[in-house]
Amino acid sequence: MVELTYFMAPGTLDHLAQLVGRRWECMGTAGMVIDNLITCPALIVTSDTTIALSILDNEVLAGGEYRTLTLTEEIEPGASVDAAKQQGLVFFDGKGEQVVSVSVIREELREIAEGRETFRLLSDSGVVIALESMVIAIQRRGVDGFDFVVNRASSATELEFYPTDLDWPTNLGFTYEYARHLINVG
Repeated sequence: MVELTYFMAPGTLDHLAQLVGRRWECMGTAGMVIDNLITCPALIVTSDTTIALSILDNEVLAGGEYRTLTLTEEIEPGASVDAAKQQGLVFFDGKGEQVVSVSVIREELREIAEGRETFRLLSDSGVVIALESMVIAIQRRGVDGFDFVVNRASSATELEFYPTDLDWPTNLGFTYEYARHLINVG
């Protein structure tokens, strides 16, 4: 059995944890916005901190075949925030509210063939940021996606996540089990 783990780097988790207690400004991208999809980088902006998340290509052998399983990683934001604001590609939902907590979205996918597990994937696909009156989820679109889905709700229990389990190719010889966990980092 092959186990693949693609967790956000400890430094990224520290940066995300440091958002707690800060004043929320906006989130967006210097790329493109299509409905609730944004291209890289996903920008998370508070009054004094900016975190930019991107998606990296990653080809691996899993379950006997080569698959693209993308990675969510922090990159240097550079001038992305200024470009995003100039182009109107930012969302000010919750502006001025305090960040109450931050959680990482960790997805688990297991492939089972003939009653035994052939591979297991654990992957951090995004973040959930809780503000005083709402939550915002920024999630990679599937385990092989190259853009982010943004969803907002009044609480974490009301959030709609991208249905990664429906995105995985089906195969009559295999069954798949999927789970999503929110890991509190701050």
